[in-house]
Amino acid sequence: MKATELDPFTEDCWLAAALKGRRSLSPQFVATLSGPRREALALSLLEAVPESTRRATRAEADALGIAILTPAHPAYPPALCASPDAPPALYVRGDLAVLSAPQIAVVGPRRMTRLGAADAQRFAGDLTRAGWVVTSGLAMGIDGVAHRAALAAGGTTIAVLGSGLEAIYPAAHRPLAAAIAAHGALVSEFPPFMTARPFHFPARNRIVSALARGVLVIEAGDRSGALITARLAAEQGREVFVIPRHALDPAGAGGHRLLREGAVLVRGIEDVLEELGADLPPRQGDFLSPLATGGRFAEEMAGNGAIATENAQANPRGLPALDSKIIHLLQKGSPRSLDELTGAQDPPRPGEVAAALTRLELAGRIRLAGTEVHWLR
Repeated sequence: MKATELDPFTEDCWLAAALKGRRSLSPQFVATLSGPRREALALSLLEAVPESTRRATRAEADALGIAILTPAHPAYPPALCASPDAPPALYVRGDLAVLSAPQIAVVGPRRMTRLGAADAQRFAGDLTRAGWVVTSGLAMGIDGVAHRAALAAGGTTIAVLGSGLEAIYPAAHRPLAAAIAAHGALVSEFPPFMTARPFHFPARNRIVSALARGVLVIEAGDRSGALITARLAAEQGREVFVIPRHALDPAGAGGHRLLREGAVLVRGIEDVLEELGADLPPRQGDFLSPLATGGRFAEEMAGNGAIATENAQANPRGLPALDSKIIHLLQKGSPRSLDELTGAQDPPRPGEVAAALTRLELAGRIRLAGTEVHWLR
């Protein structure tokens, strides 16, 4: 749907709708209105939110390095714009172009099994190497594993948040969020400083599924939030893929229900790509080093001697100076807060510290718990 088809719904008008809390106001709904009704609605929104407020909102976002995308903005993802409940505004930090790239969502529970973690890592890495962007929700558990695997494979990943971009939730994923912003994009429909609320996450899930061509459910119990994303995907006309589990495994109960409802059973990446009509990647075995695809993040990982597993052994030699400094601080006293580690740098470099913590976490040398960093080995 072209923005010109929705005139007079300009970027300012959509932003006013978002600030007014009209999140159910979608391009599809606006397109059903007659010309006079559309003009009247646009005028009422612009009158409800003063121009000074709209300018201040944009200025704040600019200062924070955040782009505000509305359906009238050329970078607003077409796949989302076609959704009946597309948000009137997206707050984005990172590469805007990646939002329109071919995506597959990888989802699963926060309380994952070891098998689930291994599957998330393998499939997210393989999908990345096949040229897909991996999209997920930045939650603990499967989401975090999928994001990390995509980054470690030298690719890009998108995290859709249930909070504002300046109120990262969970706090333990702040370093991961910084790495995603540097090698992909962070996305939220909530203002930058909005804290997470329980009802934000089902809303977040509809954006995850709408952006993607398909949703891969790694594992899901009877009450897993991943089932919400899967059902939203089906309603949006997206493919739903499920990795089966043993018939009596509680971690697979929700996934088995999805299979009975028509989801695609997945044994390997070939099943996903064939269903989507995509080219298969070259056979490269079950695991590839992050160096196989290159990319700046892969080079950083290689420089640290880390590979694409969360429990990988790091090469103790050749560490970047910042990584070594963080290790030294943690060896002197653990845990330390994120703010303390950032403030110990001269000058403070939050983005670089976040990238270093992600490298060390991937290498299994530290553990992030809330806003604390724990030394492991």
